[in-house]
Amino acid sequence: MMDFSRLLTIILTLFLLMICGYVCRKVGIIDNNSSKALSQLIISVGQPMLIINALNNAKFTAENLTIAWQVVLISFAMHTLMSAMAFGVCKLMKKNPDQLKIFEFSLVFANAGFIGFPILDSIFGDGIGSFMGAFYVIAFHLFLWT
Repeated sequence: MMDFSRLLTIILTLFLLMICGYVCRKVGIIDNNSSKALSQLIISVGQPMLIINALNNAKFTAENLTIAWQVVLISFAMHTLMSAMAFGVCKLMKKNPDQLKIFEFSLVFANAGFIGFPILDSIFGDGIGSFMGAFYVIAFHLFLWT
């Protein structure tokens, strides 16, 4: 059962972290180099550790493995559909081709992994939410890098 107070607390915490990052960027504590380094740290270390932790904490039952395959298939289908939609939307726009590539990419690939794990856990419960999120992120990265 979903715990709305826990979900609200997680969203508020993430929002406060975003404000902190925004202020640090505006004040000059975080510059372009440190921003790139932090992004690389999250992608190279943070997300793999979240996936390993989610898989480590899950019980490997037939039901969970079925859920994992369903999440992977839905993720691939969703990214394929979003790619087609983004391509169509960008074809209709009259902008710089380089801007359109960035816009198309941002329509397809949302920042769902790092922020999504705590939200999924609050909605589906500890363990299964992160478990599903791990398989979404695995499919996300396979689709992204191929």
